[in-house]
Amino acid sequence: MRKIKEEKGSITLYVIVSMIFFLIVVVAIYVSSTNKKIIQEKQIEDIQKSYQTEDINAIYDEAHYSDTKYLEVQTLEELQKALDDEDAKYIKLTANIITTNGYLIVSQTNTIDLNGFTYSSREISDVNKAIIVTGENTILTIEDSSQEKSGKIITTDIGTNNRIISVEENAKLKLESGTISNDNTDKQTSEGIYLSNGCKFIMNGGKITLMTNEENNTAINLDGENSELTLNNGDIIGNIIQNSIAKIIRGNIQGDIFAKQPDKMSIENATITGKLKILNNDTIQNLDSSAVIESGIETINQ
Repeated sequence: MRKIKEEKGSITLYVIVSMIFFLIVVVAIYVSSTNKKIIQEKQIEDIQKSYQTEDINAIYDEAHYSDTKYLEVQTLEELQKALDDEDAKYIKLTANIITTNGYLIVSQTNTIDLNGFTYSSREISDVNKAIIVTGENTILTIEDSSQEKSGKIITTDIGTNNRIISVEENAKLKLESGTISNDNTDKQTSEGIYLSNGCKFIMNGGKITLMTNEENNTAINLDGENSELTLNNGDIIGNIIQNSIAKIIRGNIQGDIFAKQPDKMSIENATITGKLKILNNDTIQNLDSSAVIESGIETINQ
């Protein structure tokens, strides 16, 4: 009888030890799962915070311009200094820059991001230009990264024969977005974009708005014989004077086109609200059937 009791006691002790071991295992598994859950929740929270606090524009800038030195400017002095910096290829405005006696000189390749702000120039000398782009290896690109695309380059100059941007000495100008406009009360600006001999202007977007009190409201003047205009897209208010190669592929032109060398002009899918004025009844090199010329074609004898 005593032996049976001892065996029952041993079995009971074994069961208790087994239950305690099983309980320890269950608790360990639960603690481990709980810790993993806490860690995962903490990681998710950190990710959410990073998306809430980081500026998407800053992320884009860091990715897009990681290999390019870019500067933020808010005064005329800072802007000109950045344009003269050989390493600075991307310049972003962070405030409106207004000068009543000065202009910019661009003599090396740069991109100016208007960033929704305005560069306004008015100078009182006989230069009569808001921006001068000069030099054979110089390419100035103008863009506006703001969502509203409200950035502008304007002039309040009331001098005679003045220009907003003058491209000289075989330089190149590209307009991606933003507006180039005269904004002076008297609206006496003669030209928006001026191209001297050997210079090029590519317009991929944006606007050129030139309103004057005179009929000579020239938005683009291809003055040089070897200058070249490529209009891929964009809106133009004002006239175009063509004296060299002009490729008008797409865009809206609220004004006249004066074709002085029609054999160097090509017009494709564009809408022209004014007239196409052809010098000496010559023939346009390429006038596509998709082109819309609302006011018709006129021959000018000279």
